[in-house]
Amino acid sequence: MTETAQQGRLVYAGSVIVDIGVAVPALPRAGTEVLATHSEITAGGGANTLIAASRDGAAIAYAGRYGSGPFGTIIAGMLHDIGCETPVTPAAEQDSGYCIVMVDDTAERTFITVDGAEADVSASDLATVIVGDRDLIAVTGYVLTSGTGADTVPDWLDSIASARVLLDPSPVFGAVSAEVRRRVLARADVLTANAGEARALAGAAPDAPLIDVATRLRSLLRPDAIVLVRDGGAGCWIADGAGTRSVAGFPQHAIDTTGAGDTHLGVLCAALLRGDAIDAAVRRANAAASISVTRRGPATSPVARETDALLAATTRSRPGTRPDPNARNDERPGADGA
Repeated sequence: MTETAQQGRLVYAGSVIVDIGVAVPALPRAGTEVLATHSEITAGGGANTLIAASRDGAAIAYAGRYGSGPFGTIIAGMLHDIGCETPVTPAAEQDSGYCIVMVDDTAERTFITVDGAEADVSASDLATVIVGDRDLIAVTGYVLTSGTGADTVPDWLDSIASARVLLDPSPVFGAVSAEVRRRVLARADVLTANAGEARALAGAAPDAPLIDVATRLRSLLRPDAIVLVRDGGAGCWIADGAGTRSVAGFPQHAIDTTGAGDTHLGVLCAALLRGDAIDAAVRRANAAASISVTRRGPATSPVARETDALLAATTRSRPGTRPDPNARNDERPGADGA
């Protein structure tokens, strides 16, 4: 890990909920039952990003709400334990939401989510979040849908013109209104998405080469913005003013890909806050996410020294130039950033 002094905080504007995780041999057919082989209840959703950033050395703040019931208590304890600033007052009469996460023997994940206090962030809530010029704001699509922060988050971002903004559209970005999408894309300094999300946002075919998808997405952003498209165990594509290129991944035998994308996002933000160049930050995020998929559970991000060790031990070359545009680039098992 670079020794450059921390330049600011990760201010996370996303959805922190509780994960009810169960491991199953396979999903049951409708009307049938299956016994879980493992289960746990933990803080999840955006908690995984905050934990990953904290473990990689970043100062963190949560620009969102959590509840005051049993799920909210789990989240409050986690945020306290990782030293996360929580300027927004918890909801007094509402609990946090939760997600049932089913992971089968192929490491594939299936989700059922129930919204709670995190889905109702007001302008007055966001006004309590003081953002410095050196901070990095990470926004996810989960707080941009109708009924969540769609009416407040874009105005909040526009009021903080000096801070950098990283947008993770998430799978729900298609449900975000066209005007809100336009506003947050115009504000984003970095857009990071997995292959499926990137193809959907670009209006590309399901098998469109990711080198082309990343290049196309840049046209939706400001000329100086950066696009990242995560390609599973193969790594991550970068499209910026220097061109479009791939930063290779660290393929692993995945046992649980839950939270891999969150780990990638958190470590990416931590590296950017330290002043790492985008290629180095992406490579570090690839390494951290690859470690996370070898562990069962949502908050499986490595601590900094584990990521350092993998990076130091890896000697294979990392492509830094534009590969053959006719090559097919699909998501592969062992996702670095699902």
